[in-house]
Amino acid sequence: MSKLLELYSMPICPYVQRVRIALLDKKISHKVHIIDITKPRPDWFLKLNPVGKCPVLVDDGKIITESSHILHYLEDSKFFFLFSFTHSFIIISMFYFIFILIISFFFNKPIFFFFCFTLTLLFFFILYSIFFFFFKLNIK
Repeated sequence: MSKLLELYSMPICPYVQRVRIALLDKKISHKVHIIDITKPRPDWFLKLNPVGKCPVLVDDGKIITESSHILHYLEDSKFFFLFSFTHSFIIISMFYFIFILIISFFFNKPIFFFFCFTLTLLFFFILYSIFFFFFKLNIK
């Protein structure tokens, strides 16, 4: 991302506050432009959103309107590789657990299952902790 996100907002709008909370919670740098609600909407703002409603998010020329669309865009966008990574990590660990379960019952050795299950939990806990700690420290 080469530029800051630009959020066009009205200070008292609860939908704008939802987006601002998400941006602040995710630590995404952004610039806020306040729209005066006591006056008719300026022409430059109506070019961004012809309906004249806030919030409007501009990301490098891409215009997103409606708070629910903005929140969905923020969750699915390039800003949250950690979110995607951790969910992928959990899904992979679940498949690995199922694999161990099938193998242990195939060999009919419950002790093998518990041994592998314990090692799997320990391994994923350590690996997940390392990745979470590393990425949590480096996200700005």
